[in-house]
Amino acid sequence: MTRPIKLIKISVVLPIYNMEKYLKECLDSIAAQSLAEIEIICVDDGSSDGTPDILRHYQSLDSRFIVRTQENRGPGPVRNSGISAAAGEFIAFMDPDDWYPSPDILQNLYAAAKENGARICGGSFSTFSNGIVNTSYKGEYKGYTFKKAEMVNYADYQFDYGYTRFIYSRELIISNGISFPSYMRFQDPPFFVKAMCAAGQFYAVPQVTYCYRRGHQNPNWSEAKTVDSIKGMTDNLVTTEKYGLDRLHKTTFLRFSESGFLKCVYKYLDSGSEAVLCALIAANGSVNADLLRQADETDFCLIQPLRGWMAMRGEAKDKDKNKAKLHPDELNLLKNSVSYRLGRALTFVPRKVRGGFMCAKDHGVAYMLKLAVRKMRKAAN
Repeated sequence: MTRPIKLIKISVVLPIYNMEKYLKECLDSIAAQSLAEIEIICVDDGSSDGTPDILRHYQSLDSRFIVRTQENRGPGPVRNSGISAAAGEFIAFMDPDDWYPSPDILQNLYAAAKENGARICGGSFSTFSNGIVNTSYKGEYKGYTFKKAEMVNYADYQFDYGYTRFIYSRELIISNGISFPSYMRFQDPPFFVKAMCAAGQFYAVPQVTYCYRRGHQNPNWSEAKTVDSIKGMTDNLVTTEKYGLDRLHKTTFLRFSESGFLKCVYKYLDSGSEAVLCALIAANGSVNADLLRQADETDFCLIQPLRGWMAMRGEAKDKDKNKAKLHPDELNLLKNSVSYRLGRALTFVPRKVRGGFMCAKDHGVAYMLKLAVRKMRKAAN
């Protein structure tokens, strides 16, 4: 049995829920790390399979394993529980179906962080699917890899995926009150962006420091999870506006246009989901047109789900003229409007905006959406 370690350099936080098929490979990759001064905080989120037995077995073999059990609450609260229990100088996050691809990862990340005075240090990302490991990424996903070891300003990086390939100063996380939101989807990027903004810079190494398993899960996009995804992206819009991160603000804005996401959103809008519509309106209220213009000249600041939904309503030849619908002329007016203020208008929060109050044409679109929400509420009753 490994003896207890007094000085803990890294706390590895591992949320687990019904993952017995892949858990041993994951735990073995952590236990095999050459950095001995670690603790492995395993938080069982109410698993009903063989996960508890596996955790007890590893705990009996290695005292660095700390097992906590709680009722099912979701990945965000589980990771927050692990943060609260962590005693390490740095914190790393691992998911139970993933693994460290080599045994020197934590040692190298810790050494690089200490030598360069970095509060966040991370490497490149890899994905595993159908027996193939991928380490090459294109387009916006180039942010998954680093070509050389260097200190990087986050304002120059502006990427929000792959947070598990980094280690984070525990003091940074605690002193800034950074935690994971309790969303069932898209809870990782808001944590990552807030941590990076708090640190301002990070030390990057080219080594692949994490392997993410893909293709073995079939996400169930329920109404609640769809709403949570919208909330997570909204969080990133708010944070990127606060710190003036124009490129990441635009990237987040464009994520509302991704086909898989749109398909789920339109399904719930078509079924009359007030929760999804209101979440979208709130998200649109967090879009900053000035940041979008900095990243790419554009005056069209209405997120795609609302744009498409309103266009479809405008095309429907509703015989009842008293019912709210978007006229084609109104849709054209949106191109030169500040329609990203819609969310603020619909939440009835009185705000002054840059350049004055919303123009009349924005009030017309906002009023149309407000009527749609009222209609949904009446139908529900």
